[in-house]
Amino acid sequence: MSAVELVAGIVTSLAAELRAADYKKSGTMFYRRFDRGLRLLGFQRSRWSSAAEAQFTINLCVYYPALIALDTDEPRLPLPTWPPAKHRMPTLAERNASPSTRIGQVMLERRDHWWSVTDGSDPSPVHDAVVGAIHELGIPWLDHASDLAWLASYYRGFSLRAAARCYVLLGDLAAARDALLAWTREDYVTPEATERALRWGRIVGVDV
Repeated sequence: MSAVELVAGIVTSLAAELRAADYKKSGTMFYRRFDRGLRLLGFQRSRWSSAAEAQFTINLCVYYPALIALDTDEPRLPLPTWPPAKHRMPTLAERNASPSTRIGQVMLERRDHWWSVTDGSDPSPVHDAVVGAIHELGIPWLDHASDLAWLASYYRGFSLRAAARCYVLLGDLAAARDALLAWTREDYVTPEATERALRWGRIVGVDV
């Protein structure tokens, strides 16, 4: 069996594991609904993969339609509600605009991690390692990132504007104001960017 086929087999075999955690399969992606959106766990094969050797990693993403709607200079209100009338998977652009990471970034080494299989090899060790990473690291990160309070705290370390968006959804406009004003005081922020940010705040009800 080719390496690419072995990777496909690993992904398929994980469906039962993830179904036990209430995740459903859609292509190479697994998803679980929560009260504000979708938790997404996707498998990405390296573009350098071949029949002889294939590498893959796991992408983690939490899709918040309302959070994405706030990620613009002039958000349109009211924000989208959840769940939608008709279920659909988010587009690549929507996933890229959502809180996301790769499995390697939540491992101890904090760097990209790719599993590798070769044609004709036994995929069991890789399968077992992937199952362990999903249950010990992937699903817990998705659970944490589905909590807006946790996500706001997570973003405060590197993206104050993203933290402000989380606080707006939480209804904590005072915290949103503090995060927004702290961002405007960063050295790299221009006067024009500050004015756009303050206008954003006025639109969403943050008193700045």
